[in-house]
Amino acid sequence: MGDDDTIFFTENLVTVLAKYDHNEMYYIGGNSESMEQNVAHTYDMAYGGGGFAISYPLVAALVKILDGCINRYAALFGSDHKVQACISEIGVQLTKELGFHQTDIRGNLYGLLAAHPMAPLVSLHHPTP
Repeated sequence: MGDDDTIFFTENLVTVLAKYDHNEMYYIGGNSESMEQNVAHTYDMAYGGGGFAISYPLVAALVKILDGCINRYAALFGSDHKVQACISEIGVQLTKELGFHQTDIRGNLYGLLAAHPMAPLVSLHHPTP
């Protein structure tokens, strides 16, 4: 899942997801690069702009509780935060992958990209200023 202004690097996404057993429950993504955003929302959430992946078994479990769960968390900001809260009720934690980028940073992205960790670049949110 991702926003309409998120670019996914498909080959890298496939490489990253291939490490995981698709028969298990997984919630895979990354935090924001902004400490301010992580503190305001949560460090346990994959940000929707950076995108996240949910395995089929987790989707099957999520579908059963989603309507009621979304209503319980109506006060949370953003669908990504609501989905994270519902997933946490199932007992699945975020599996962090460094290649998902929310890019809630100001200014030029060059430093982030030049110092990118030794991980495949999976996504970039807000690719233009």
